[in-house]
Amino acid sequence: VAWAALVLVGVALLTTRFPRNPWLWVTLALAVATLLPLEPQLARLALAFVELAAFNVAFAYQLGRTYDAWLARAFPELPERVLIETTDRLEEVRLYPGDRIDSEPNRWYVVTRGRGTLLRAGPGEHEILLRVVGPGHVVREGGVLSAETTLELLTAPSGSER
Repeated sequence: VAWAALVLVGVALLTTRFPRNPWLWVTLALAVATLLPLEPQLARLALAFVELAAFNVAFAYQLGRTYDAWLARAFPELPERVLIETTDRLEEVRLYPGDRIDSEPNRWYVVTRGRGTLLRAGPGEHEILLRVVGPGHVVREGGVLSAETTLELLTAPSGSER
């Protein structure tokens, strides 16, 4: 019962943070139900399983909404239907301070967290700073992305946003 009470508190806190996620509300109702005295034990186990499944769906739903929000900021001119379709093709990339990645010209990157720089090779092996990137910046051109802090990116092939 103590564990179920902690789960209830956690789900309630998440519901206050993400009140528009319907699956969190379902999970909250199921968490309340797990505190009810249920017999046999198999019914309790089945309810816990359904609660866990609803929580996983809530997580996936919220993750999709977060991606949609970042894409809407990066591409404000796109219709919502296109943003939602593009979400399915996104990949997450995380760079730690000092990590570098060659940004391919056939991909685009949306910075969701952190700070980094976009560099390209100049004459005499010198690196040229193209720009500093942070949350909300979109990188479409080739170069080297270098992380100053932990840099979280969403990426997809170019043309995915069309």
